[in-house]
Amino acid sequence: MTLRIQDLENSDVPKVLEIVRTVMPERVEYVLTAIRRSEVLVSRGDAALTGFVVWNRQFFGKPFCWLLAVAPTYRRQGIASGLLGAVENRCSGERVYVSTNVSNVPMRRLLERCGYVRRGEVDVDQGDPEIFFSKG
Repeated sequence: MTLRIQDLENSDVPKVLEIVRTVMPERVEYVLTAIRRSEVLVSRGDAALTGFVVWNRQFFGKPFCWLLAVAPTYRRQGIASGLLGAVENRCSGERVYVSTNVSNVPMRRLLERCGYVRRGEVDVDQGDPEIFFSKG
């Protein structure tokens, strides 16, 4: 599959929302706000929208990937790492930050494979701490 990553277009919104409703319905309002703020990159493979990343510089002025999602039928095809790489490319020379819960083992493994280094953790969600990673 040929992967293209680009800024979200208006025609992408329904598919992004479909992915959100499928994998994390509690985040719909958050994603709608990110869309309004132009903080979303999308991935396309063979004409289908396959995933997205929400990122901005609201983490102490540093690039931070707040939410990364890939449609279930497209997982394990390099899309998530491609989305992270696209943010890294846009922030060339800067350290990019990401976080995930301890319980999210697939995301932790992805970050380690992509060269992210664990920087610390905060017990925001009691019993399931948030781990912070960075690269660059």
